[in-house]
Amino acid sequence: MANQRITTEIIDAINRWRIEEQLTYENIGELIGGINKTTIHQWISGKSKSIQDTSFARLLPYIQKYLPAGYQPFENNQGIVYNHSTHVGDSMSGYCLSVAIKKITDTTELTAEEKIKVIKVLQS
Repeated sequence: MANQRITTEIIDAINRWRIEEQLTYENIGELIGGINKTTIHQWISGKSKSIQDTSFARLLPYIQKYLPAGYQPFENNQGIVYNHSTHVGDSMSGYCLSVAIKKITDTTELTAEEKIKVIKVLQS
């Protein structure tokens, strides 16, 4: 399985998202598919140097707006392009899910806990 190198831009984006949305490491792990809070901490602290592509694909819709404009995180995208103007993954359902998740995370009408619950339902 391929991995995404964790850059300072990715760490900064995760931290900005976490602070803005008042999320704990545990909240982040739940939102992106059951990642352990220790793993999230290792990503942010720099102890881990990479993220599995599958985990990063689930994380990217949340942090995309915090990354520099035009930033292309994947070094080895294996046919999957991740940016503002393309689909996440190579399927329409993956794209639709990422758009829905983005809208949910951007809304100010839901609390962080409510966002987590809704996104868990969408991902199941």
